[in-house]
Amino acid sequence: MLADSPLDTALNAGLLIGRELLHFNLGSLAVEGEGTFTVRDGDADEYGLNGDWRIRTASLWLAYRGSRVVYPVVKLGVEHVRFSIVRPFWNDSVSDTGVGLSLGLGARVSSRWKVEAEYSPKGRINFADTGDKSYIRFLGANLIYRF
Repeated sequence: MLADSPLDTALNAGLLIGRELLHFNLGSLAVEGEGTFTVRDGDADEYGLNGDWRIRTASLWLAYRGSRVVYPVVKLGVEHVRFSIVRPFWNDSVSDTGVGLSLGLGARVSSRWKVEAEYSPKGRINFADTGDKSYIRFLGANLIYRF
């Protein structure tokens, strides 16, 4: 996860499971469920925040993938995001559910394997105690196996 100041970058990992619904000449549509969690906290040490931050996401996507060897990926769906700052003596967290969007580019490696890179904005976090705002963005890399 990438964030603007006063937050440093965090690292998330997750699982994506999906089912292809429709295949046509220009690509395919699939329904996918995705969940991520923080495996390396980001620093939140500026402006008196003094802690680490982490984020969890849960998403239900309708995904389009193009039919070429290198193809576009567009996902639209419902996304739940929980953002937390962990401090020495107390924690702050905020969560929100709303419409999510993800854009990416993929490549077919074989008939069963694909690799994809994606970008997904997660929203703006407002810090009540500092008046500062940070915009959270997700850059992802996916390795996909088709059963």
